[in-house]
Amino acid sequence: MSSSLNTYPYLKLLKKFVFNAKSKPRNLLNVPGFSLIELLVVISIIGILAGIALVSFTGAQRQARDSERKSDIKQYQASLETYANARAGFYPIYTISTSLVSVCNTDLDAPTCPEDKTTGQTYRYISNTQGTKYAVWATLESSGQYWTGCSDGRIGQVAAQSTNGDCPVVVSAYFQNILASGPGGNAWFDDLSLQ
Repeated sequence: MSSSLNTYPYLKLLKKFVFNAKSKPRNLLNVPGFSLIELLVVISIIGILAGIALVSFTGAQRQARDSERKSDIKQYQASLETYANARAGFYPIYTISTSLVSVCNTDLDAPTCPEDKTTGQTYRYISNTQGTKYAVWATLESSGQYWTGCSDGRIGQVAAQSTNGDCPVVVSAYFQNILASGPGGNAWFDDLSLQ
């Protein structure tokens, strides 16, 4: 057998892996490795972790797009205030809900008119019949409610759209008191009294 080992070098390798130094046959079923059950468990754990990461990533994307919508509404509010300052305090008059992009292209001298391309919904604008008040809003993807900005500066999340230019954003009584007192008024410090 030794002469055949010299002739065929792969037999040396076979001898090395199949037989140990004492020439006893090795049981190939006891070779260390992973069982099928262990591999399936690891694959299922990786799948679960990937699923959790995907759901978290989708939620983060949704919140990022909502932040962009909020920023766009603030940009439109600034453009509308610029428009009103040039026209004695009057805003464009649209008494029915209108696409804010069309108002921007028609009336405002804004360099860009952002629009919501992801949900298929458009930013909306409505004013009262005199053009002294307006409301603008965008549909939030994460909640389905509306992010609304108004001519009086209020901005927030509401469940219903404005139908006549009035602002649907509700300010709590505490903040109404602060706004009424203005800077330097006692209402700024009423809630901070130390006893």
